[in-house]
Amino acid sequence: CVQLAAPYDLPSLRCVHDALLVRHSFPLPVAADVPLAIYDYLSSNTDWSIPELETASSFRVTCAVSANLHPSEVEREVGGAIFERYGVKADMRRPDIVVRADIFGSGVILSRLINREPLSKRKYQFSRGVSVKTTV
Repeated sequence: CVQLAAPYDLPSLRCVHDALLVRHSFPLPVAADVPLAIYDYLSSNTDWSIPELETASSFRVTCAVSANLHPSEVEREVGGAIFERYGVKADMRRPDIVVRADIFGSGVILSRLINREPLSKRKYQFSRGVSVKTTV
């Protein structure tokens, strides 16, 4: 995860897959049904916001987990809480905003993807290599 200041200089990042703008973090709820507990937290608390969703017409949620959770369940619950709060429709193919929910250890991080496509798929222009004589 790379924290960037605007304007974003994404082409200069060489080993980054996604550039994220962190919007909120909170402790992972301890419950039997963790995705539902995340939904309950987001729908009952007003201290989190993703300002870009106020003007967006669509969104999608992606998830990265390090625990024994199904990412699709977390995506569905976070998406439901976002829909309830902002009234923005979900669009899996061409969203205006991509929200990422990362669950690592005992914390949850909500971020917004800055890049449209994975940065690892960028095309680089390489110049021809130059060999140096070993006797030099």
